[in-house]
Amino acid sequence: MRLWRLLSGKPRSGGSRLSHTRRKRLAAALRALDGRLTGASYRDIAKRLYDRKRLESEPWKTSSLRTVTIRLVSAGFAMMRRDYRQLLRLH
Repeated sequence: MRLWRLLSGKPRSGGSRLSHTRRKRLAAALRALDGRLTGASYRDIAKRLYDRKRLESEPWKTSSLRTVTIRLVSAGFAMMRRDYRQLLRLH
């Protein structure tokens, strides 16, 4: 429950130590992880997370969004393995 409250931006009494930007990144990492676990490619995940026009404006192999998407998936896997517990200790 605390993880959900943390990612949804609902602070506990005493306030949240995570910035709005950090919460958005963590939520995106979990969405990217969900996509990867269901068999989606990095490109398919990026299509869900980012503006389609921006994706089509540059070649996928050299796209900065490709790198960011891969890092989000990696961060999602790290949270799934054990790092999510560190988020709970921030409150």
